[in-house]
Amino acid sequence: NAETTAREVNVSGNQRMLSQRITMFSLLLAIGDSDEEVKEVRADLKEDIDLMEEQHNGLMNGSTSLKLPGELSPEVQELFLDPPVLLDKQVGNFISKARIISNTPASKLTIDNSDLRFIVTAASGRLLDSLDEVVTKLEAESNFQHNLQTVLQSITLGLILLAILLDILVIFRPMVRRIREERVELVGAYESERRIASILQKSLVPQEIPKIKGLEIDFYYQSATKEAEVGGDFYDFFKLPDGRWGIVVGDIAGKGIGVAAETARVKYLLRDRAYTGLSPDQVLSSINEALLKQETERFTTLTYGIYDVKTSVFRFTNAGNPYPYFVRDDCFLTITSLPVSVIEKQTYPFKEIKFRKNDTLIMYTDGLVEARVNANLFGEERVRNYVRKNAHLGLKELLIGLADDARTFSGDNLVDDILLLGIRKTK
Repeated sequence: NAETTAREVNVSGNQRMLSQRITMFSLLLAIGDSDEEVKEVRADLKEDIDLMEEQHNGLMNGSTSLKLPGELSPEVQELFLDPPVLLDKQVGNFISKARIISNTPASKLTIDNSDLRFIVTAASGRLLDSLDEVVTKLEAESNFQHNLQTVLQSITLGLILLAILLDILVIFRPMVRRIREERVELVGAYESERRIASILQKSLVPQEIPKIKGLEIDFYYQSATKEAEVGGDFYDFFKLPDGRWGIVVGDIAGKGIGVAAETARVKYLLRDRAYTGLSPDQVLSSINEALLKQETERFTTLTYGIYDVKTSVFRFTNAGNPYPYFVRDDCFLTITSLPVSVIEKQTYPFKEIKFRKNDTLIMYTDGLVEARVNANLFGEERVRNYVRKNAHLGLKELLIGLADDARTFSGDNLVDDILLLGIRKTK
C-alpha cells in the first residue's frame, strides 16, 4: 500500500544520505588532524555503515523495526537484482569497501587509497544515480514525487533538508527520534564537507610557485561562488629529471568531493607519465587510455606543456581547454583536441613556441571566456582587448585584472570558476 511504499521511499532516500556521510567520514579519516579526531570519525563511520546495511537488508528481506515487508514491486526489484543497475550488488560492494576503510590504520590511509577512491567515485557517480533511480521509481508508485523532490536537488543541502522533511513525515515514525538526535550532527557534517573542501583544495595544488631561471610564473583562481566547495579547476608545476619543467592547467567536470578525488588521480597520473620522459602529446594519450580503462565517469580538459630552460622553448598540447593567448603575436594558439577520458586512441597535436624577453603566455579554463550576461559571452576578443590595454602590468596584476573584468562583465554572477596561469620571460 501507499504507506509501506512511502517507508521504502524514505529508507532509499536515507541510504542516499548515508552514502554521502560515509564518503565524508572516510575522507576525514584520510586527512584527520589528530588521534582524537580520527577516533571520533572512525566511530561515526562504523555507525553509519551499520545503519546503511541494516536499512538495505530491511528493504531486501523485511524489517519489523522499520515496518518494511521485504516485498518490493517487480519494477523496483528489477533495479535491485537485475542488470544493468544491480543496486543490491552496488550497495554490498560500497559497504564492503567502507568497512575496509573503517578498519584501516590512519597511518596507512591516504587520499589516493584505492578503496577510498572507490567509495568517493561510487558515492558521486553510479551508486548515487542508482539510488536516485530507485527513489524516483518508488515515488511514482506512492505519488510522493512532489513532497520528496527537494531532497534530490543536491547532496550537501539535501542532507539537512532530508532531516527536516523526515521529521515532518509521520510515515517514517521509527526513524524520527534518531533523526532529531542527529540533526546537529547533520549540520556538522555539512560544515565538515566545507572544511574538507578547503583542505583538499590546498592539498591538490602547489603551495609555492617554483623559481625557474629566466621565467616568471603566476596564477590566479576566482571561485564562481563564495562557498568552500571543491571545484574542478587545478594547476600544477613540477621539475622533470632532465631539468625541464612541466606546467599544467586542468578542469574536471563538476563540483564536490568526487571531483577532488578525480583531481588527485589525474594530477598524479600525469606526473607519473611525465617523469618517464614522454612528450606532452604522449602523456595526454597515455592518461586518456588509463582513465578509460578505469571507467572514469568524468571528463577532464588539460593544457600540458614542458618548458626547456636551456632553449626557452615551450612545447605544449591541449585537450579541450580554451586556446592559450600569446601576447607578443597577439594571437590565440589554436591547438586543441577532445578532453581526456572521452574516446579511445585519441591523439593530441602539439605546438612549440620560443620565448623572447618579455614574452607572455596566458592559459585559462573555460570559466573565463564563458562568463556571460544572458546569452552574451565574455569571449576571446574581450580577453584580447583587456590584455592589449594592460600588457604593461605585472603578471599577477594582469591575471587578477582579467578575471575581475570577466566577473564585472557577468554582473558578479559567474557560472563557473576561473583559473588563469601566466608565463612571462624575464631575460
